[in-house]
Amino acid sequence: MVREFGACAYSLPRKIPYIRSFALSCLRACAGSRIEEGGDDSVDRIVWSFGVLAIVVGVGTAVVRAQGSAPLRERGAQLYRQLYCGMCHTLGAAQTRGSFGPEHNDIGAVAAARVADPSYHGDADDAAGYLRESITAPAAYLAPGWAMSSHAMPAYDLSEQDLDALVAFLLAQAASPGATRPPEGR
Repeated sequence: MVREFGACAYSLPRKIPYIRSFALSCLRACAGSRIEEGGDDSVDRIVWSFGVLAIVVGVGTAVVRAQGSAPLRERGAQLYRQLYCGMCHTLGAAQTRGSFGPEHNDIGAVAAARVADPSYHGDADDAAGYLRESITAPAAYLAPGWAMSSHAMPAYDLSEQDLDALVAFLLAQAASPGATRPPEGR
């Protein structure tokens, strides 16, 4: 079912059927069994609105969970320095100026953009997964502009706790004032 409201068209069943189904179930629980799928447009609008709200809340929760707590991010910062990530990567928060690999300023947003890019063929579904993959299996996807580098990223075999900490630290990074932006795609 595709509905149009003003200039906005949507198709919840095709794109996110489980959210539409959940929203309809919740609506039925609140209003009794009088709610029928495919009913009037007001029911569809309510279900659609609930689905959008569920997506927004879910994405926000995932971002907060992925960024982790302050102690987790602090542990990630320690690991970033202990593993000498800054020998290859520039990151203002760690005061590193490496030049053999992609810059890590604003890496959370860069990672999210890479996963959404049609040219990305790795296994990650989100920014946190992309960073995990980049750390543990860096050959799965080579960042644009770095495929021909003679300094290949090594694969790290970290404990789940250390990997979570490092990913949380990297996701929390925003471009530092005065930081150089990487060339397009990096």
